Amino acid sequence: MTMSWAVRPALLQSKHLLDRRILTQGLGLKRKIRPANLLKRLRAIQSLREAYLTTSALQQLGLGATEGPAEDWMDQSTGQVLCSVSYDLRIPGAGATLREPGRVHASGGRPDADGLDLLRAVALRFPRDRDAEFLALTSVVAAIRRAVGPGLEMSEAEGSVRLHASHVPCLSCLGVMVQFREAFPKIELKVSFDDARSAVGEKPA
Repeated sequence: MTMSWAVRPALLQSKHLLDRRILTQGLGLKRKIRPANLLKRLRAIQSLREAYLTTSALQQLGLGATEGPAEDWMDQSTGQVLCSVSYDLRIPGAGATLREPGRVHASGGRPDADGLDLLRAVALRFPRDRDAEFLALTSVVAAIRRAVGPGLEMSEAEGSVRLHASHVPCLSCLGVMVQFREAFPKIELKVSFDDARSAVGEKPA
């Protein structure tokens, strides 16, 4: 299946509209802002912008993205990015059913060796093969690989996988999500992430 990456025009238009809105709302204040508070406000604006554009990209790539509130397990975070993965999968030829109600992966961990090779993290400023989202998806690949019998293709797996991250996914993680969907065309991948306002310490409206 050929993936269309024709999302740039719409994203650029969304970017300009969003920049205009958040700068008006975030910086159009009559009262004087102290440097420390201004820096915090700018960081909040940047996080909101990243969340908006990432949500738009995921939706246009057909990954069913939603931007949701923080979940209880995120309280475990100590500066690490966390990603929860749950799935309900079937492998018809092997007569196997795979279910995971929810497992949390923390950035910095080691990927499951059985889940490597099929997905490849794209190195940006530094290697991304320890990102929580990459660890979560490679754990799914590993589970499928172990369940598939001789002579069967992993691509025959069907069902649904859900990811929820404590931070906006990076470009490398978006690429891995697309790779996963292409490798498993019968699996519906749904992605969500923490509300950016919660991530910067502000309560959602």
